[in-house]
Amino acid sequence: VIEFAGPVAMAPQREPAAPPRRTPWLERVVESAAAQFVLIRSAYAHGAPFNGRGFYLEVTDDSGRVLLEVFTDATSYAVSPMQLSALSQNVQPLQLTVTWGDFDQDLLGPSTGPFLGATVLFTVQ
Repeated sequence: VIEFAGPVAMAPQREPAAPPRRTPWLERVVESAAAQFVLIRSAYAHGAPFNGRGFYLEVTDDSGRVLLEVFTDATSYAVSPMQLSALSQNVQPLQLTVTWGDFDQDLLGPSTGPFLGATVLFTVQ
């Protein structure tokens, strides 16, 4: 039991304050702050849902730092001259890992992926 004595006990009851009206700016701040505490966030993309086999290529250095990421539905990928130049500036050899899956309306099912390929070491000179 909590008992109040003196002026606290005699204070009139007040109506709870109305919550602040959210402006667009405040709404963005609240959403951003709330997103920091959510483990899985929604992703929104433009265009039609992806269907078919998709490949995720990831090039990393020896410390695991990601240097290049590519998502494609093609079975080959040619790096641009700018990407090639950027890759050549890193400590060699580099590592390429390919992950793939068979998508249905942007989703992978239990037996459709993702599947992780072997990591390949390569050098860019």
